[in-house]
Amino acid sequence: MSTTAFNTLANFQTPTPCRILPSSCCLDKDLVVLISRLGSLDRISLWNTTQGTKIWEVEVGEDMDSAYVVDLAWSPDGQSVAVLYDPPTVTIHSIQDGKKMLSLPVENNYLPHMRKQDRASGIWWLENEKITIRETIPDIFKRNGLITGSSLSILKNLPLLDTLPDENDKLSATDIFAFQGSQTRAPRQNQLPDTIRDWPTLVSDPLLASIFPSGHRPQAGENTSDESDANKDSLLVVANYNGCLSLYQDGAFPLGRIHIGDRFYMRSLFAPSPSPSILLAYVTRPSNDSSELTPIHAVHIDIPLIRRRFCRELSQLASAARDLTWYAMRVVREMRSIWFGSETNNGAREWGPRWMRSLETKQKEQYGQEESTAILDLTCLLVTGRASDALADFLGSGEQMTERKWEASMTESLGKLRDYTEKRLAPALQRLHLILEEVQGWSLLPQYRIFELSFDDISSTLDSATRGVTCASWLSVIARKEFTRFREFISWLRFEIANANPSNDAHAIPRHDILEANAYLMSGLVVSSIDKWFIGPVPQFTPRDLGIPTEDTRPINLVLEQIRNVAGDPGRLDWQANGMRKDLSHLDRNLDALVQELAIRCQRIFARAAAAASRSAVVSDEHLSIECDIHQPEHQGRTHATRKIRERISSIQDDEVIQYLATLCSEDKTLLLLARIHFGAEGSILPTHIYVGALQCHLSEDEEHDMVDLLDFDFFDDEHLVVIYRSQSAGSSASIATVNYVDVGYQELELAKYVKGFREDLMDYTWGLWRSGELGSSLYAIERRRIIRNGNSPSFSMAVNGRVGRRVACVLDSSGTAMESFDLEGEVEDMEVADDGRIS
Repeated sequence: MSTTAFNTLANFQTPTPCRILPSSCCLDKDLVVLISRLGSLDRISLWNTTQGTKIWEVEVGEDMDSAYVVDLAWSPDGQSVAVLYDPPTVTIHSIQDGKKMLSLPVENNYLPHMRKQDRASGIWWLENEKITIRETIPDIFKRNGLITGSSLSILKNLPLLDTLPDENDKLSATDIFAFQGSQTRAPRQNQLPDTIRDWPTLVSDPLLASIFPSGHRPQAGENTSDESDANKDSLLVVANYNGCLSLYQDGAFPLGRIHIGDRFYMRSLFAPSPSPSILLAYVTRPSNDSSELTPIHAVHIDIPLIRRRFCRELSQLASAARDLTWYAMRVVREMRSIWFGSETNNGAREWGPRWMRSLETKQKEQYGQEESTAILDLTCLLVTGRASDALADFLGSGEQMTERKWEASMTESLGKLRDYTEKRLAPALQRLHLILEEVQGWSLLPQYRIFELSFDDISSTLDSATRGVTCASWLSVIARKEFTRFREFISWLRFEIANANPSNDAHAIPRHDILEANAYLMSGLVVSSIDKWFIGPVPQFTPRDLGIPTEDTRPINLVLEQIRNVAGDPGRLDWQANGMRKDLSHLDRNLDALVQELAIRCQRIFARAAAAASRSAVVSDEHLSIECDIHQPEHQGRTHATRKIRERISSIQDDEVIQYLATLCSEDKTLLLLARIHFGAEGSILPTHIYVGALQCHLSEDEEHDMVDLLDFDFFDDEHLVVIYRSQSAGSSASIATVNYVDVGYQELELAKYVKGFREDLMDYTWGLWRSGELGSSLYAIERRRIIRNGNSPSFSMAVNGRVGRRVACVLDSSGTAMESFDLEGEVEDMEVADDGRIS
């Protein structure tokens, strides 16, 4: 037949059966996401709609026994896609390679046996439409929203901390030398501790925490933030069948959960204002007879805290605190590995005990000593210069000739401990202390009361951070002292080895300090004082325990009076006498345990504060009345004559929200039932006008109006629907076309009767009006169409994108293996299209 058909962009076969979701089409790119299943896990793959080529494929839920993709949502910048799957989990993948960028915590207090109402139901990513306000005075200092004098503005001007290597980038020799694509290693599991993984955070920006990011050094004027401006202040919403909404600022920072009612689930979501702080949700609750009823009126959700700058400031502070805490934890872990060793390397701490065990073995096995006297023999040699037979044999036999490696290892390790504490750990904890001080100030201000910040909890956390800085500085001093003593000990050891070696012609000259060598022999060779920084309980010491005088709490006038008296009579001046050095050996100083506890305390503070946005939410409760309406006699055992209802918020004009509903009639496949519902001003939940209409399609070139059976449809833009149909007289091949749903003869209904009714009842009533002749149907002549290549399939599923400049439709047949994409905007003139869809 001759037709002005749509262009076919691509026609391809998928290697495995796939399924497509209504939101599978990328918003601003020629991309579509398909879902396949391998075993008990789903896989998502990204395809090019114009070339029909697969770009990448990844598995979701690789750390679970089973995973089923429920829904997906594209980020406002189009650079990532959020995938929601059961068990309730959200992962965000980059469109470049499918790499998992984030795994969002979805709180669930579900029963052990997952029920339908407990599972995830949908996901939406709402953009914050930015309104540009031209200011008379430009921001010449480029503050980027940071308040001068705040902790983040101070961190911005501090020197950047050294970057730490990313553990996920570590490759083995097999990974390096294997051929491309031949790596057989299992995917690396997330090694983040539970505290860091559950910490509320935005997309990681090390510069915000004054940490040097991995990669190249940013140049002047270069945008160094990985966070796209389009995603800023956006809102990711995840819903489940139990009536809970989980909110995420910028698609990353968890804002807590909002409960809209037991067993309710959200069918659709709309933000009527430029900011996603006001939401209109259309909810459904299943009835006892397995049917579902959706009220016409919306659920109004107001989240006022999102409109205030406090929400953004908290998310930034929490993210910076998380990066600094995780930085400190990794530094302490690296220091522990340097000193005690790890699974892959030996620590410097083991050299001394290993050397002593070799001496003790020689004393017992070769000289028959029942008890080891290694320390006594070494002390005697150090003081008198006389060595026992076993010690002289040990020093002269060459078995201990590893002192150079020993010295190199200890020198490097002690140097790293000194540098890590001074240049990394202490500054990181100081920066964290700065953030906690600001948060502590918030706890005293009434405008921040919604965050539920506890002054006492923050004070105790600040004390832990202060002890961390003290322990780090203390360790730096001890490392220097340990190095000095070790250097004298190794110098003495080389002197004795030279004297015990008969090959030396000249007598060695002593260059060591006998007191320092003895100090290391007593407190560094076998048991080092540095050990206490990595073992033992959490430090709880106070400044007074360190010998720091307690704070003077006297009034200032008494202090000034004492100063004047002493100045007038110098004889009253108390000179500080030289005293004994304070013994601090009993104090706990375990940095590892301290940083772990500090992380737990901070995570609790910010996790509680992060949920303030959901606590501030105000949810209308009119929808709760449908619980009793569902059980009315007219709804018991009722079978609706309509299929699944699709909807679209078409436009906002003159402070009015217009919602369109459409459904196919199960009793007449030629009929498309429509409803147009007008809502009032922004945020109104009750309709002001309700109109209904019916639409029947036919082929325009047939004089007898050849009717068509509608197989599937979806809203395309503000004016058209995309329909898949099959002609009643031209065979079994299906075609795709667009239909205008705005220019339909709508008939207004009595508002009072349906303002608090149900969608299903409204569409059934429309069907009844049409069947009785009280509602006429509009005949629509299909002029532009394209025969689907695999048109003999009994059913189809599709995803459409009606954005200007990106108007495509992707159709998947019932087998899930034949995919065809169409350009619904371009025109093909003077072409002959055969029944099989080929263009001649």
